[in-house]
Amino acid sequence: MSGLRSLFVTPDFKPDRGGIAELYLNLLLRFPPGSVEVSTVAAPSWARAAGWRDDVPFPVRRERFGFREARRLQTVAAWARSARRRVRAGGHAVVQVGTLRPATPIGAWVRRTEGVPFVVYVHGKDVLHETAKVERSRLYRAAARPALGAASAWIANSRFTAGLVAELGAAAGLPDLAERVRVVRPGADPARFRPAGGAPDAGRSLPDAAGLRAAELRRRLDLGDRRVALTVARLMPRKGVDRTLEAVAQLAAELPDLVYVVAGDGPQRPELERRASAPDLAGRVRLLGDVEDPDVPALHRLADVFLLPSRREPGDEVEGFGMSLVEASASGLPVIGGRSGGVPEAVREGETGLLVDGDDPRSIAAALRRLLEDPELRRRLGHAGRREVERTLNWDRAAAEAWGVVEDVAGRGGL
Repeated sequence: MSGLRSLFVTPDFKPDRGGIAELYLNLLLRFPPGSVEVSTVAAPSWARAAGWRDDVPFPVRRERFGFREARRLQTVAAWARSARRRVRAGGHAVVQVGTLRPATPIGAWVRRTEGVPFVVYVHGKDVLHETAKVERSRLYRAAARPALGAASAWIANSRFTAGLVAELGAAAGLPDLAERVRVVRPGADPARFRPAGGAPDAGRSLPDAAGLRAAELRRRLDLGDRRVALTVARLMPRKGVDRTLEAVAQLAAELPDLVYVVAGDGPQRPELERRASAPDLAGRVRLLGDVEDPDVPALHRLADVFLLPSRREPGDEVEGFGMSLVEASASGLPVIGGRSGGVPEAVREGETGLLVDGDDPRSIAAALRRLLEDPELRRRLGHAGRREVERTLNWDRAAAEAWGVVEDVAGRGGL
């Protein structure tokens, strides 16, 4: 639809280093030129201090409040008024809502006052959290139903998450929500994440910034010629770094040259640092904390195996898809994922990687041992994962599918 314009409302946006912010940036960069304007929260203080600028080819309008304030009732009301003004000024035909809370009420308000339909992106944990509140409180359920029911379409990152939306609809007394869900799996950028030496069958090694940076990181991390298992994730229990540390300890005698490199920060970091400093893991673990975006592809270049052995935790802790697994596949790495949530939709077991019980260190250790002792299996899985990204699990495909949903909603005028 030529000339279609949309307002994208989300508190999750760069410079945030989370997967959701990465997802939105990659989608929006590939939407038709001039089709989107972003309404988001103020950049965090650390980013402003570093001179952060929104250097993207679409307008980004930042509110005065930050991420932590975005859920307050008075803040949501102010943000809704701001969004309404932007819709009027920009001639937006659709609002895209990047978070179930707090942005869905904003989309519902604009729909009620301006008649502009909206689309909601959901990721897994957010839907579980909303369902729990709907089931727990009759008052909350009554307040939430109008906003949830007003969404014209829901874009879920996996079939697993789509199923959670259906459960939310049933809990809220809105069974037709299931009919409005469209699954758009995230992807990776095969130009940014490439195997060492270039893409498979490239014919020659191509020196680039990521390759040079990988060599520098290998020296700085004192890895030498040791084999490397890598995880890039927020440090929280469901990601499975704690169980992987136990698996690495179990493999100490069999694989004395194995080093486990972990990039990311989060609430579990102190606990993981204590465990990594124990004698049975001495010299075997590198906990890097947050790393800059340019270093992420470089870390993949120096790894032999990638792990995200995620598990379902009590409450709403679940992995809705597992974007980092796809980035690893784009890098030509065999992957180990947890058999939970939407991860089996990011990993084709036995073809692009292995699935394990993420709560069982022995299961993780067995998969890691199998891959490190079988170079041909590593090559085959990594090669197939790269091909999968080139064919389907990439941002060009994901953006086209998501924009197709937006066009469909605009064409129908909403519900």
